[in-house]
Amino acid sequence: MRVFCFYDEYRKMKEETTVAKKFVIGLIGKPYSGKETVSKLLALKFGADVHHVMFSTPLTEFLVSMGHGRESIDRPLLQKVAQNLNKHFGEGTVTRGALLLIKTSAARIDIVDGVRWPSDFDGIKALADEHTVPLMIYVHASEDKRFERGKKRTQRA
Repeated sequence: MRVFCFYDEYRKMKEETTVAKKFVIGLIGKPYSGKETVSKLLALKFGADVHHVMFSTPLTEFLVSMGHGRESIDRPLLQKVAQNLNKHFGEGTVTRGALLLIKTSAARIDIVDGVRWPSDFDGIKALADEHTVPLMIYVHASEDKRFERGKKRTQRA
């Protein structure tokens, strides 16, 4: 339901204004709830206007630049690195990195996958101004469905 309201707003914005507006959509949900599917559906609907960001992206790029292979980067490692960065550089360090990716994106729609921490939510909300509209979408799936999806998943176990 919310996606259809978003679509109407997006279409209206493109037709009626010359002022560039940006939508930042934060996807919230448990693992395997369908956040990636929602992201793909929005990308199919809106095409090149969509930029996909994950909060883990800055961490992954950091670890790759330090010599870790992408295949060796899993959720526990990302969590450990995030906790250490927060400990040494302050809460929300990873959030600030992801927000930089959003702010520098030329896309009209930034989909932010994996909103988990209060700093993530607050950071997206703080982007609101006359040119940026932040939205949050909670994606839900039953435990049984998530379990089945998790068994099939090849991305970070």
